[in-house]
Amino acid sequence: INISASAMDKDQLISFVMPAYNCEATIAEAVDSIFVNNFQAGDELIIVNDCASDATAKVMAELMVKYPVIKYLKNDHNQGCPATRNIGIKAATNPLIFNLDADDVLAPGSVAKLKHCLLSNQADLVAFGESHYFSKSIKEVTHLRIYKYGLMSLADYLAGPVVPGGNYLYTKASWERLGGYWEFGAGLHEYWGFSLKQIASGSKFMVATGTHYYHR
Repeated sequence: INISASAMDKDQLISFVMPAYNCEATIAEAVDSIFVNNFQAGDELIIVNDCASDATAKVMAELMVKYPVIKYLKNDHNQGCPATRNIGIKAATNPLIFNLDADDVLAPGSVAKLKHCLLSNQADLVAFGESHYFSKSIKEVTHLRIYKYGLMSLADYLAGPVVPGGNYLYTKASWERLGGYWEFGAGLHEYWGFSLKQIASGSKFMVATGTHYYHR
């Protein structure tokens, strides 16, 4: 994979960041989905092993042979998802961050649509317009969540319990400005707090039309 990029493109480069904990059965599919028409020249993929107790490290070794561009970090003790996400982002060298959980799957070419939305609207954060839920196979979607497209206001975000987020694209500058993800616990729903911090602070939060990812 050619990972060089011209200087004029550097403001559009993405660091994909993936926390990894006990995900031996799912992480390969998640990583493969990044490299199916979502990873561009100059992008990087950072995976942080949060002291997994299963065969995650073994699967990672195989993935790093398949994709030598992967940057692999390992915590010295289990820190939980929010802290692990922050560790990966601190190591990121590109101005855009895309978060992907190790059990979810990207549709081919979907990240480019988010990047176009972010850049064309000078946004700070862009979320997918739909979440397609599945258990075992992305060919067997059980249900959808469809969000309001376009600019999301604080009132929109607080209007109900179903909000976009989780796997999304945002600027590293906005992450730095907000002090990263709250690390109040090891739970997997830290994106709610991060999204709320983004939108309440005045960040421009967009939901991209015609986009989706697969949520396990």
